[in-house]
Amino acid sequence: MEIIKDKINQIPITYVNVDKFKSVSGILFFKMPIKKEMFVTRTLIRNILIHSCNKYPSNRLLNINCLENFDAYYSSGFRREGNYAINYFIFRCLDEKYSEKNVINNVIDTFYEIIFNPNVVDGKFNEEEYSLATQRLRSYLESEKENATSYAENMLCKQMGYDTAISFKPEIEILNKVTNESLYKEYLNMINNSEVKFMVAGNKVSDISFDKLFLNLKTKKYDKKLKIQTEIPDSFNKKIEEYNGLQSILTVGLKLKDLSDYESTYVLPVYNNILGGGASARLFDTVREKNSLAYSCFSRYEKDDNMIEIISGIEAENYEKTLDLIIKVVNSMKRVTDDEVKRSITEITSSLKESQDDLYNYILPIYASKLYNEKDIKTKIKEIQKVTKEDVEKLFDKIYVTDSFFFKGGKTSE
Repeated sequence: MEIIKDKINQIPITYVNVDKFKSVSGILFFKMPIKKEMFVTRTLIRNILIHSCNKYPSNRLLNINCLENFDAYYSSGFRREGNYAINYFIFRCLDEKYSEKNVINNVIDTFYEIIFNPNVVDGKFNEEEYSLATQRLRSYLESEKENATSYAENMLCKQMGYDTAISFKPEIEILNKVTNESLYKEYLNMINNSEVKFMVAGNKVSDISFDKLFLNLKTKKYDKKLKIQTEIPDSFNKKIEEYNGLQSILTVGLKLKDLSDYESTYVLPVYNNILGGGASARLFDTVREKNSLAYSCFSRYEKDDNMIEIISGIEAENYEKTLDLIIKVVNSMKRVTDDEVKRSITEITSSLKESQDDLYNYILPIYASKLYNEKDIKTKIKEIQKVTKEDVEKLFDKIYVTDSFFFKGGKTSE
């Protein structure tokens, strides 16, 4: 693998020359400080843009273009990383060695059209596309409680985040204020005022010209800190909400304080894996296997939010027992064993190595490393392998169980 860095119009370009795949894949990132309404507007934008464009004004025509270029693939996404909103657009196509000449140029042209030449008339997106996107998002928001786990996680974050970006989530009230005109203005805001990066991976991709993507594109620089810092509350905060679903979801939040960069990057993943990273983790073994209190019980480390979420699916009558047991398991992390640390390191390094079997994973870790000022995967593996039992145990005084949200099933409909 060879990594080459360049700039076009001051926009950072990263070429990852890797010859183990038959495809070429690129991702264009747009990053801005997040605002609450972006969970609605940026989701709508990504869905509208990827569905059609001015050159291919229907999804059918866009799909035909994909098939004509050996089943080329385009997708888009929106995510929050700490204090930032990130929209990203992806293309993937067959290397010309296995297709025919000009396929990549055709794909880059379509990729450009999707992002920069949307289906717009008189300062508004195509009305049919706009209505379809808003209806789908409205339907999702109106039925959000049907996905009990996702809803419970969102409510825990809202509870823990106070007025920070951790608490932001898409809301019907925000959607009701969006108009076609205001959405198009937000699209222009994304294009003209983002911090932009482009990364591409595949065989000899540094020999391919991507200049068209950056003809009229500029990039900005934002200095707002990525990670979110929140206060540790004086007391444990419990909330319960009832609904008429069958399964109950218990979420527990842990806040992290005063972590060093080394701890947050290398030690916390090991800690989290021991706590709730799989079937051999303490949470799964104690809560599910030994006490049969949960269908599932696992933890997820949110680095940019300085928090850990614990999620478990339980019966409503097991709420108090499960919550008490989860807290006891977290408190037991004051001491870990050498075997647990070795197993955790082995599982994490194996996962990192396996990730390199996917072309996307040659791009995304590089972007993440730039966000967090981290090293490449090989260096990350070496550093994780140095983590000791003592390193993990030192985290005990920096981790606080602060919140729980219980989405209690079994409520009788009125």
